[in-house]
Amino acid sequence: MHVTKMFSYCRNTDIKTIVIWVLSCTSVFAADTGTRIVTPSTTNATAAGLSYSGSRESSPITRQEVLQIADAYARQEWQATVSNVFHGTDTSGVHIDTPDVKWWGRGGWYFDGRTNVGVAYCWGGDSTLAEFEQGILAGRPAGYDFKVSDPKHFVPPSESSLPVGVDCSGFVSRCWRLKEKRSTRNLVEECRQLPSFDDLRPGDAINKRGFHVALFKEWLDTEHDKMRVFEAGDGQKNDPLEYYEKVHENDYKRTWLSTNGFVPLRYRGIVEP
Repeated sequence: MHVTKMFSYCRNTDIKTIVIWVLSCTSVFAADTGTRIVTPSTTNATAAGLSYSGSRESSPITRQEVLQIADAYARQEWQATVSNVFHGTDTSGVHIDTPDVKWWGRGGWYFDGRTNVGVAYCWGGDSTLAEFEQGILAGRPAGYDFKVSDPKHFVPPSESSLPVGVDCSGFVSRCWRLKEKRSTRNLVEECRQLPSFDDLRPGDAINKRGFHVALFKEWLDTEHDKMRVFEAGDGQKNDPLEYYEKVHENDYKRTWLSTNGFVPLRYRGIVEP
């Protein structure tokens, strides 16, 4: 975490939580906070290529590595408490609502002792697995989302450095190990657009500029009519699914993607076999 972010966070946090957060940065440590952290095994962390320092790598990446990272985010287990629930403003005046089940409803994450699976959705977020774990342990807000009442006049809210988690493009940026977080608007600068959805291979992406991006995993039929993806959030805006506000796997129909303006993308840094 940058010093400025840490200072901003510390100004609004009690001493006990700050001490716990500092200790968690040097070791994943089960403090008496009422929060059980399920840490990834060394094998999973290594396979996913995620550094505990949160640094980004600039080396090319294989399709297998992309999927390993995506799977690690989707399988991340964590338990939240009321300390991870936040509905208010950060020190910069940004209003934050965590997508907990009490506020969001079905599809939100639990804080009653049940285990959540999948890193929390966080508008503007691109946390590593380690940063997410440490943030939950330190009592930081788990994710950040908003409810849209009028899509035609929607104005994207400001981002915040206080909560932990990933949004759709932050998730894809981490899976591709990009040097910096990209948005759905400029992700194309790292990619080339494929001629057809038929050309998609595991680790590629489907993107709609200014709306949503997901990571392609596989076709579910020989006709290439239905695909499975990894994503943070849900571009289809279905009736909130159980996993809606967390990284998860989901299925999309090709016709829906084409009708709604999605295009297939391939990251230029992918190493082909």
